[in-house]
Amino acid sequence: MKYLNKNLRKFSLAITLIVLPLAWVFSQSLNRIQGELLLQMESPQTAAEVHETIKTPFQNQNFDISPILPTINVWKVSFDHNLLNENRIIQSLNTQANIQYCQFNYLVSDRSEFNDLDPFFAHQWYLKNDGSAGGIEGVDLSAEAAWSFNPGGLSPNGDTIVICVIDNEFDTSHEDLQNRFWINHDEIPGNYIDDDGNGFIDDYHGWNVVLQNDELSGANSEMNHATAISGIIAAERSNGLGIAGILKNSKIMPVVRGESLDEVLIGYSYPLEMRKRYNESNGEEGALVVATSTSWGVGLVFGYESPIWCSMYDLLGQEGI
Repeated sequence: MKYLNKNLRKFSLAITLIVLPLAWVFSQSLNRIQGELLLQMESPQTAAEVHETIKTPFQNQNFDISPILPTINVWKVSFDHNLLNENRIIQSLNTQANIQYCQFNYLVSDRSEFNDLDPFFAHQWYLKNDGSAGGIEGVDLSAEAAWSFNPGGLSPNGDTIVICVIDNEFDTSHEDLQNRFWINHDEIPGNYIDDDGNGFIDDYHGWNVVLQNDELSGANSEMNHATAISGIIAAERSNGLGIAGILKNSKIMPVVRGESLDEVLIGYSYPLEMRKRYNESNGEEGALVVATSTSWGVGLVFGYESPIWCSMYDLLGQEGI
């Protein structure tokens, strides 16, 4: 029996030594911000009303409430995750009558790494595949045929078609892109005033969610994913430089995203607001944003686990994006 107990102690110690490193690995790979949840209320609420709703099932606990997107009733709830079980809070709050959704504040990450930007049209087989690179001739977008039929870039009413790229930093001075970025002409740059009343101050060149201004470039912008994607979409054509963009004469609306879902939602709210203004003013304000482009997400999370994120796509679609 003494021998058995000794071996059991060794076995228990071995299990502990295995479990502890695993626990550390899992704690380092969380795909959300601990102690933060996102709420979408059924109707407009004040901060005091939201706080009262939250604290009802959790008396004597401290919660910080901050607005994320008041226009769609989204709030961020912060608390000490060492004192409260996050899953229990979500389950409890999702049963409250005036709360539409409660979910984790997920962290997003790039889907792939960008390594090189091919400067030759002949290598863009997806636009014109002649089989020379080992592919099947004609298996492409038939881009040249489309370009000959319609130069693109403008709606039937003559409004510029805009694609919103929500990504990392942009190289706005890139020789093949510098004329392809959208500009908010209803905003006066650098005066610290929301001239067009869209809720974003000095958004002349677009929007940086993190810095809360229109600063888009950084030290490595030239080789960033955002620059590459913008080139694929709208790089200048027939100018003897770089590659050919798919959409001639269209513009890129640049939005620099953050790392967490609350910042992502703010990023999406920018093209949403500009398209709403376009729709409501019959094209006199805002921008004709027809699509958004993103190349990042949250691994191992399904749509039903992030209903507020999904509802944002519904709102974009309702406005025509």
